[in-house]
Amino acid sequence: RLRYQLSLTPGYQSFSLDGNDYFPTDPESQELLNIFAMLGAIPNSRYEGNNENGIGVSAEGRADYRLSPNMSVGGSLGFSSFGAFNDYAFKLYLQYSKGDVR
Repeated sequence: RLRYQLSLTPGYQSFSLDGNDYFPTDPESQELLNIFAMLGAIPNSRYEGNNENGIGVSAEGRADYRLSPNMSVGGSLGFSSFGAFNDYAFKLYLQYSKGDVR
């Protein structure tokens, strides 16, 4: 009546993020921002680019319990991580099927 599944998936990930102006379609505003940055009034006038490589990991646990031949209740808990990025997922469900489910 009870089914469960655990998974752990390590991997290598890489991404690149290009830098860009804060106001790419407004040259006058961007130039004013550049001047403020040169004077030290603001830290920067562009979004900084970034490259990151490293180990990432995903883990998930699932379980469901059969209440009757046609109905089960279950849930899952998941986690993914890479660099400063962490993603958590929690799901609950109630499943009803026509006919017997094995």
